[in-house]
Amino acid sequence: MASAPTLRDHLLGHVGLGEPCLVVDLSEVDFMDSTGLYALVVAYRQAREVGSSLCVARAQPAVRRVLEITKLDVLLEHHDDVADAVAWVSASRDPGSAEPSQTV
Repeated sequence: MASAPTLRDHLLGHVGLGEPCLVVDLSEVDFMDSTGLYALVVAYRQAREVGSSLCVARAQPAVRRVLEITKLDVLLEHHDDVADAVAWVSASRDPGSAEPSQTV
C-alpha cells in the first residue's frame, strides 16, 4: 500500500518519457494488494494509449495468484523471466521499432 503510488509514478514517468516497452520485474514483490494492482493497471492503460507495451515478469506465487484471482493475468502478459518478457515485447512491436529499453 505504501509503495504503490511510487510504483505508479515511476511507471507513468517512463511511459511519459516515450519508452516503447516496459517490463515490470516482480521478483522481489511478495505481497500485492489492490493499490499495487491499480498502479499496474493505470500504467498499462497509459502505455496502451501512447502505443507502448507493458508486461510483468517473475511474479512470485502469491502475487501471481492475486493476478489470476483478479483476472489481471489476462490483461497483463506474465513471463517467468525477464529475458522472455523482453523477447515478447520485442516481438509485439513492429519490426522497425525500438527494442525494449526499460525493465523496472
